[in-house]
Amino acid sequence: MSFWIAGTALVTGANIAYSEIKDKEVKSTNKDLSKAYDKQIEELTKSISGIEEYSSGLMELESDTSNIRKDDMFTDFLIKSEDMTQNYDIAEGRTGLATSGTLERDERIKRERLRGQVALGEADESLTTEKNLLRILTGKEDSLSGVKNQIFDLESAKAGLRT
Repeated sequence: MSFWIAGTALVTGANIAYSEIKDKEVKSTNKDLSKAYDKQIEELTKSISGIEEYSSGLMELESDTSNIRKDDMFTDFLIKSEDMTQNYDIAEGRTGLATSGTLERDERIKRERLRGQVALGEADESLTTEKNLLRILTGKEDSLSGVKNQIFDLESAKAGLRT
């Protein structure tokens, strides 16, 4: 019976030693994983400021582009308005006072149409700018959310490690 007790003690001791070795290996592996998680978390955290800067740059670019489009519209308006004035002056020089009322009425109608077109163009430009800015902001928030979710997942995985 003492042989059996001694054998059991020996097997138990071997199991304990084996468990200790395996535990150390697991802890070592987990420490390495923990460091890898920390590095990934750090890189993802840095990318947040990059997303912010990139989005800010896109918004600034959209604002500048919108201003250019508005300036182009205004320039087109001035050119068309000048052309209308020149055409009116030429037509007025060819006709007499008897038809000048008709010319003025036609000119007034043309100018009102041009003003309406400019107003519609400005409204369309404002809507386009708003849509583009909203798209930029939505993309930014989606990107930030994705990065923050990845960070959370890594932190959760790290918290589950035995170190």
